[in-house]
Amino acid sequence: MKLLVISDNHGDEDILEEVLSIYEDDIDRFIHCGDSEMSDVHPLWQQYSVVKGNMDRSNQFHDFKIEKVKGKPFFITHGHLYNVKFSRNKIVEEAKNADSSFAFYGHSHIPKVEKIDDIYAINPGSISQPRGSFPYGTYCIVEVSDQDQKVTYYSRKHSVVKELPLELN
Repeated sequence: MKLLVISDNHGDEDILEEVLSIYEDDIDRFIHCGDSEMSDVHPLWQQYSVVKGNMDRSNQFHDFKIEKVKGKPFFITHGHLYNVKFSRNKIVEEAKNADSSFAFYGHSHIPKVEKIDDIYAINPGSISQPRGSFPYGTYCIVEVSDQDQKVTYYSRKHSVVKELPLELN
């Protein structure tokens, strides 16, 4: 299964439409980790599973979601309510409670993969307002099979970011 995870586009609708048009035939689920700053009735939300970020004003978005893809649960949040800039322990606990091996989050704008207590905490970075040591927007594709898991990060120009981790143990 393939999941495309993106976050923090901060009103940039064009990049979400572009990503969707490139990958729509190859991805099982499109996940948005919040701070879209877009209307909750935007047509893109028919394609993306989206959660509420600290910059989103709509009360129609949920603070977190547990999405099942091919019967497998995935915990999704923006992260601001879980203090992810300081620790990912709270979202890891929520993922465990959801019987998920993955916690997807945004908020920090920094792409990151960590394995904490057998849970993968994955931040796709910000597609529109990057921070940290990567000067370009990023998103990631997570591939999950019975044998292994793989995360591939891409730049806003859709090229592989080789500096970021690809294989998960």
